[in-house]
Amino acid sequence: MTIKELAREAREWIALDMRPNEMGGADFARIARDAPDWVAHMYGWVLANHRIYDDQASLYLLGALDALAEQSDGEDPEDVQVTGDVYTEDLTRWLATHPARTEYVDIALQDYHVKTIFDALGVGQQLEREAVLDLVRDWLRTYAFEHAEPA
Repeated sequence: MTIKELAREAREWIALDMRPNEMGGADFARIARDAPDWVAHMYGWVLANHRIYDDQASLYLLGALDALAEQSDGEDPEDVQVTGDVYTEDLTRWLATHPARTEYVDIALQDYHVKTIFDALGVGQQLEREAVLDLVRDWLRTYAFEHAEPA
């Protein structure tokens, strides 16, 4: 199976859900109870190997699967990209969800020489989304290699 095919199959077993909280609710990606073991393992491995294990990271995992599943035929999975939020409210909400997210903003300020806080938030969030995409892509690539049919 290709990374695209695996991403499509995994995506069928992971759904968007809402967890009630004091603000009305928080979205997260939930894995189906009857999902195949490999999907559950991928989900757990990606979140465990990401710097921040929370609902937001689970949504980025879902976005990464969507991006990989929707890639054009013949497109190299390495060329697949994810996009971040553009509205200040969404970016500040992202930052507020976990204190460790300031590390991504710090990297944006230091390594990308952004000039405004808005740009730092946008680049920081993009860095996190790309980190999750890299983890998903790496896991799926390894799985595809290990489960390839002999030629």
